[in-house]
Amino acid sequence: MRIRSKRLYGSPGPSNRKLRHCATLVGFWRTNIGLRIRLRLNAELTTLSACDTGVGKLQGQEGVSNLVEAFLVAGSRSVVASLWSADDTFASALMDRFYQRLGEGEDTRSALRDAKLDLLAKYGDKVSPFYWAAFIAVGEASTPIGIRPQ
Repeated sequence: MRIRSKRLYGSPGPSNRKLRHCATLVGFWRTNIGLRIRLRLNAELTTLSACDTGVGKLQGQEGVSNLVEAFLVAGSRSVVASLWSADDTFASALMDRFYQRLGEGEDTRSALRDAKLDLLAKYGDKVSPFYWAAFIAVGEASTPIGIRPQ
């Protein structure tokens, strides 16, 4: 399962990319507890490639409540999410490499790491990792998920 929000407005350039629907999705998810309780998944991997999907709110002794937690509780074995607003162009390039590596048989954690290293090798010091390194893998991410390239 992959949830992605497209950039709808903002001037070109990595410093001014805005994701309006991302905030809507995250806000809806955080406030609609009934939906979270009823959602049941049988997914090996959920990719949340919109902005700030790995960020949450501290809920007392329960810890941080966020989309990652919600998808893990709902049954996804692993979740890839972002810790800050990543640039659309570079996040898309990262996701392309990530899925290519998953298709080659790498486990989720290694595929994400190696996709980041691919972008680092490609862009070097021309583009700061800030624009594409926001993504983390959470959960059972050390087992290959067996997707095939299309």
